[in-house]
Parts: sequence; C-alpha cells; structure tokens
Amino acid sequence: SSNHCCNSNCIYLLRFHENTNYPYSDNVVTSSLLPGAVIERRQPLLSTHCNESILKPIEYVIRRTFRQLIIRNYTIESIYCIAYFILGMLIGKLFNNQTQSHEIAIFPSIYFMISLSFGVAICISSQHLFGIETINGTYIRETHNHYHPLQYFIAKTVIDTLHLFIHPLLFLSMLYIEIEPRASFLSYHIVVCLISFSCSGIGELVSVIFPLTEYSYLAGTLIALISCLVSGFSPPKNEYQHASWIIYSSYSRHAQNLLFLYDTHQYSQISIRIKQVYGIHKLIN
Repeated sequence: SSNHCCNSNCIYLLRFHENTNYPYSDNVVTSSLLPGAVIERRQPLLSTHCNESILKPIEYVIRRTFRQLIIRNYTIESIYCIAYFILGMLIGKLFNNQTQSHEIAIFPSIYFMISLSFGVAICISSQHLFGIETINGTYIRETHNHYHPLQYFIAKTVIDTLHLFIHPLLFLSMLYIEIEPRASFLSYHIVVCLISFSCSGIGELVSVIFPLTEYSYLAGTLIALISCLVSGFSPPKNEYQHASWIIYSSYSRHAQNLLFLYDTHQYSQISIRIKQVYGIHKLIN
C-alpha cells in the first residue's frame, strides 16, 4: 500500500506518527479522535538552540524564495518591471506640456496621479507574495516542516524589500525626466518608496483575507482608489468639515504633502538666490 502513497498522504502519515523521542514534548498536541496520535508539533519560536529554531528556517525560506524569484518567476518579474517603466513614461508624457512652464499650480495634479497610478499597481503586484502561495498550498507544505508563521513572514518580507526599491526606480526613471520637477530625484524616490511600502502592505493584507485573486485584486484597487479620493485633493480638505480626520488615514495625502514640500522648498531657494543676485547686481552697478 505504501507504493501507492502520494506525497501529501505520506506527509500526513509522518506528521501524525507518534514519536516519543520528540525533543519539544511541551508543544505536542494530541487528539481524542486518534488515541496516541500526535496532531501537531509546532516548533517554538524561542529555544536554547537559537540558530536552529530561528535563523535556519528563515535562511531556508529566503533562499527558496530567491531561487523561485530568479528561476521560476523571472518572466512575471520582467513583465512587472516593464509595466512600471511604461506607466511612469505615460504619466510623464501626459503632463509633459503642462510642466514646461514650471508653474507650481500644475504639480498637485501630478502628485495625485503618481499616488493613484503607482499605488494601484503596487496593490496588485504585491499580492503574489503571500496570496499565491496560500492558494497553491506552498505555505501549508512549509508549515509541515514545523516553521513558525513569524519566521515565514520575516523571510518573505526580506525578499520583498527588493521590490520596494526597484519598482519605484523604474517608475521614476522616465517620469522624472518628462515632468522636470524642482526637487531632486532622490527626494522623489524616497516618497515613491514610501508609497510602495504602504500599498504593498495593503496588497499583502487583502491577498490573505480573500482566497480568490479576483476579489483580492478588486479590493486592493478599491482601497487605493478610495485612499486617493479622500486625500484632500478633490474635494479639498475644508469641505470635509467634521470628517476631516479621514484625510490623515490616506497614504496619498502624506505622499502629496511631502512632494509639495520638496518642490516648494526648491522654489523658495531659487527665489532667495534671485534676490541675492539682484542685490549684488545693484551694488556693482
């Protein structure tokens, strides 16, 4: 009968097999339906063997996820990178003519489009981190190895930090050239990285809550859209009256505020320099 045993059944039998020499006897849970059988042996997060109980599983999941990212998912990752590059180029082309005059009145509209388009894209692309592995059973198979959920979360988050910096860089590579803002590229990159961090958390959360990708994609898009609509751009903040507190829960509100401060600071520096040059010119003449 063992010749016809599939992988899932073998794992199940091995998992429920009684082992009296199991070192973590305090974490063994038995069942009344299966007398003498062990239901679950959850490895404690903290033990005397720190390297074995904490670092080794994290290292294994990091290496497995990185190999999967490079070998198996390179096509999807390439498509995402190209999509972010094209998205930034399209938004830059959209506002290219308006930004030639360098009037600061047009920049709030650009800030709104940056937070909306990039936020929605991140909410969708970040859902493969946990959502796909929950659906295809990868997370369930790895829990059979007695990994703690916190170890799994830390390992996957470490790998996802690559996306937090690469995707904003690709998005801004053409956008910054087209709109020609006063603030530096580093200032814009920092703000867009913060947007990526906020929206990736939204995407990962909805991917775990909703089992179907169709629902999770829709939920992530709606959350990002609503967050941008209540950012105080339109309608403005003074029209919310007693509900103005909802504006501060919007990631788009804080992103637009930071970008506006960076750009206006450069405008003020330029005006100060113009006044200094004009004063020196009067002294010389």
